[in-house]
Amino acid sequence: MARPDAASAHPATSASASAPPRLQAAGQSRSSAHGTEELSLLGRRGTARRRPYGAPTPAAWKPHCSRRRDSAPTADQCMVKGRHFFVRGLIEIPVRDSADTFSWGVWVSLSKANFGWLSTELPVYRHSTLHLKTHVHTRAGGQRPLIEVEPTDHPLAIERREGITTSHVRELADLLLRG
Repeated sequence: MARPDAASAHPATSASASAPPRLQAAGQSRSSAHGTEELSLLGRRGTARRRPYGAPTPAAWKPHCSRRRDSAPTADQCMVKGRHFFVRGLIEIPVRDSADTFSWGVWVSLSKANFGWLSTELPVYRHSTLHLKTHVHTRAGGQRPLIEVEPTDHPLAIERREGITTSHVRELADLLLRG
């Protein structure tokens, strides 16, 4: 399935040509124009050393947005120019040879129908992850929403459907550590 044209898919994310915030690995933090990023691996058991890899803001967020009254990011939601709304959630990928789950902490645009477009660039994938169609599933108990990627031939969608191995989790962590 072809990626939708950025202009028709989500105008807020198509306006930017600048690079999205870089992802990084567990326990490290980096200050940037997008805020401080702290990233790691999440397992079903929820140990302290396991948290999602992700980005602190959606790709549509730019440094100048912080000076606007109609734009505001929080840890869970983001509004850009009073017209574009995003929610932070998790794409959970089963780890086939483990009871754990690898999670990407991502931002998606919101619509009234609970679908949106992925608004986080995950640089470990050869093809862009921006604008992949998603569905947002809210969860009880203060958990971040579950983000379901529409089934396509994109590597992220395939990994979500079929799972990955612990060896691949280590490869992903190595790629993210190298930045």
